[in-house]
Amino acid sequence: MILPKNIPIKIRLALQFTLFLAAIIGILSTVIYYLFIQNSQQNIENIVRVEYESIKNSIDILNYTDEGVELKEQTLEKIDQATNLGLLIFIFDGSGNTIASPTSIDAKIPKDKTGHFYASIGEQDYQFYSGNYKNLSIIIGTNEQVPEKNARDLKYILFFIWIISSILSFGIGYIFSSRALQPIKRLIEEVHSVDILRTDEPSIRSSHNADEIGMLAEAFDGFIARIRETFDREKEFSQDASHELRTPLMVIRTSLELLENKEVTKYQQEKIAMMYEAIEKMEYLIDELLFLDRDIGYEEKSEIEISEFLNSLIPSFHSLAEKRWIQLFYEAKNKFTVQTNPFFLDRVFGNLIKNAIFYTDHWNVVVKIEGNTVTIEDTWVGMKENELQNIWKRFYRIEKSRNREQGGFGLGLAIVKKIIDSQGWEIQVDSHPWKGTRFTVRL
Repeated sequence: MILPKNIPIKIRLALQFTLFLAAIIGILSTVIYYLFIQNSQQNIENIVRVEYESIKNSIDILNYTDEGVELKEQTLEKIDQATNLGLLIFIFDGSGNTIASPTSIDAKIPKDKTGHFYASIGEQDYQFYSGNYKNLSIIIGTNEQVPEKNARDLKYILFFIWIISSILSFGIGYIFSSRALQPIKRLIEEVHSVDILRTDEPSIRSSHNADEIGMLAEAFDGFIARIRETFDREKEFSQDASHELRTPLMVIRTSLELLENKEVTKYQQEKIAMMYEAIEKMEYLIDELLFLDRDIGYEEKSEIEISEFLNSLIPSFHSLAEKRWIQLFYEAKNKFTVQTNPFFLDRVFGNLIKNAIFYTDHWNVVVKIEGNTVTIEDTWVGMKENELQNIWKRFYRIEKSRNREQGGFGLGLAIVKKIIDSQGWEIQVDSHPWKGTRFTVRL
């Protein structure tokens, strides 16, 4: 049976178990029903045959009179007993004259048939058994509707049993499949809780039995180990690259400092200043890349009051805002604290406020605290939908910022996202081209 892919496995297993059991019960019910029909039919035939033999054996000597054949008292008693059982008794002589028949029924019964046969009397069907004895034709019949009623009742009972057993089998199958899948659910939780960067965590395999689930857990352990090896190689490469890059930058900076001590022309001073600026950008880029590759989940934390923190951070951006003819507003509707490292708050809100200032011309930037959220909103450039999908990527810069002197390397928002994810915070972006952008950080 093909089921939709979004149905949970435990329901799939319960349905399959139910269908399997329902099919078995359906087959057994069908067999029971037809065996009942066959047995009932056989019983009817036996009853009719037994009564026929009983009446036949009671006919010992026949009395012949002018009016025909006369049955003895013992035969008449047998006929009355059979009639009380609901049987129809017909006895004809060799000429076809009626010797005995039900007084309440006027029917034409075939007299030339022997053995079992069916005939209709009125609107009802009867089963008869006919035989000849001492030149007499003895016919005994019974109403066939009685076993049909029993069969109908049995059919309803079997159907009711099938429905109840199907419902019970689904419940039982659901319970057992839930228990059977419990180790998989526990394995999922363990995989979700694994910290890839921590090597001191116990293996997933150690908490499972030596069965198929244990084999799956062992496969996850191997996969996690390979990921950790990849991270370690990447970290080693970043550290080596940082060292190799810092060394020539330090040599260049030292050389520039020696040049400053000598007499140089104004043109040379400008070139030296440009080289200093390039060195500072390179050092900043190296620091940013190293931060993105760091494991920041285990930094020391402290209780920080957010409104006070922003109140001390925002003044450092006033000079940058004034240079761009931008008004920087700060509003705190309430106070709340958060357990984190102050360096993380500085990088998150510092990058967001700086970006808001860079992407606004002669307008306003508003920083607001409300509840446990902080919003940073500018009122100018904005972003398109396709740009919003890429702003968290490393080195991504939107078109409007590529020619800006103040533009960075496109790492600021990547760092913001890394910190927010590591601390369990949330960030939301709402932006409209030429209307502005609002970043909402929920701490």
